[in-house]
Amino acid sequence: MEYRICSALIATKILKEYHSTASYGELKDDYEVAAKYFEKYAIDCLDKCDDEDVDRACEIILQRNELYGYVTCLQVASDADDKLFIATPCCVQTMNNIWFDKLHPEQITYSDRLKWFLSIISLGLLAPVIVAYRENKMFFTQDNVSFLGKAKTYFGNHFKQMTVIAIILFYIGLILRYTQANSEDNFGAARIVMAIDLEIWWLRCMSFIIVIPYLGPHLVAIKKMIYDLLFFMYIIGIVMIAYGVASRSMVYYPKVNNFTRETGGPIDASFDGRNVFRQIIYPVYYLLYEEFHTQLDDLDNNSNAGWSIANHLLLAIHMIFVNILLTNLLIAMFSKRFDQVYEETHQIWHSQQYLFTRKYFARSPFIPPISFMYDIYCLSRMLFFFIRRNYFNKPKTSRTKVFKIIPKNERIVKEWYEFEDSFTSEYAHDQVKALKIASMKSKSKSDSGNDKKNQIMGKDDNDSNKPLTDLTRVKIDFGKFNSIIEKANKELEEKNNEKKQQ
Repeated sequence: MEYRICSALIATKILKEYHSTASYGELKDDYEVAAKYFEKYAIDCLDKCDDEDVDRACEIILQRNELYGYVTCLQVASDADDKLFIATPCCVQTMNNIWFDKLHPEQITYSDRLKWFLSIISLGLLAPVIVAYRENKMFFTQDNVSFLGKAKTYFGNHFKQMTVIAIILFYIGLILRYTQANSEDNFGAARIVMAIDLEIWWLRCMSFIIVIPYLGPHLVAIKKMIYDLLFFMYIIGIVMIAYGVASRSMVYYPKVNNFTRETGGPIDASFDGRNVFRQIIYPVYYLLYEEFHTQLDDLDNNSNAGWSIANHLLLAIHMIFVNILLTNLLIAMFSKRFDQVYEETHQIWHSQQYLFTRKYFARSPFIPPISFMYDIYCLSRMLFFFIRRNYFNKPKTSRTKVFKIIPKNERIVKEWYEFEDSFTSEYAHDQVKALKIASMKSKSKSDSGNDKKNQIMGKDDNDSNKPLTDLTRVKIDFGKFNSIIEKANKELEEKNNEKKQQ
């Protein structure tokens, strides 16, 4: 079988997608178990290759797989969220090789550090002589990827979304700064936009925590806690609105209680969005922090009124439900989420390491603002080859760095395939035998169970012309299903053979 490791990883991606869309509990559990099985299958196959030749195993997980649209094993594993696979020693070694590029990552002795120091002091002049380099036998190039796919991958990162929002707010604030600055009141709009934009940029700096192994996974914990917080806010919002509307309708809005402006009070009873937020939602929200403002004083000053007594009881129930029950529920949810992330700290950080390495692999070698000139160069180069390809009908000859390996000689692809197949075929055959034995055991158990059921049914009813039981019908359906699958596989094999002959 070609690309055995990549096939298993793609199977995990498909099964996880089915798991996310499945509606039944048992079916979701089956998909989850199957996804874990194929991930372990891919890890075991990679370990077999890694035990034989580390460098060749690193090349295998970075090679482009022609059978699956020229994707790499690391790319599929990251997209499928296979953290255990990315955390394997072989994948970690591969990412270190890419990060250090032609430098040897194992240069950790005192003599190596001295060589590094001398190369830095000499501004890199002595580096080609005293620093050990690796020979790069491969080159990197970019495949034809659609613009929609690139945009989906780019905006799938939350920090990239924050960057886009921050840039948009910056230009909005800049426009307001020079068009609405004729007075202090108009300048306030630009000031507000710039202040919010500044906060987003500061929050964007948290992305650099990814490089720290002990702090990077906490960003994942924060992300998952935000989802839990959204669920909590949905519940707390309903409770707050329920109490706010009920209490305000009893206490502040009746004219006889003398709290509205129509009777000389401070409450604006007009019904619009601002007053609903200011008079109902905003005061009730601060009850979470036990800030009552003048609400208790208003009730205590009218302690004998029926609406005051009823609102006291309603407030007590609201405080017990929100400040005790729901708050402790939120703490328990956060604690459980943190424990889950803490158990996977090692795997999560290596997944972040892959994304971080891939991000900086294709970035400009210059620092801002000089990097802007490099971006202009890349944009001009892309426009030049676009015009060359579409208007002059000339083939694309440019090569751009990307996170995959394409060998200079097609013979290397065959060597990779033979290496992977030779050291994983034995394990694959063992897995097939184990599955056959397990299926035979389950079949024998089901047959013995059917015999017992038939004996019991024979004692109760001696009629020989009985209809088929549900179990036998299921067996017949499975037999038909297997025959259909076999026919489909034969057709696919015939089509593949025809394509190869062409």
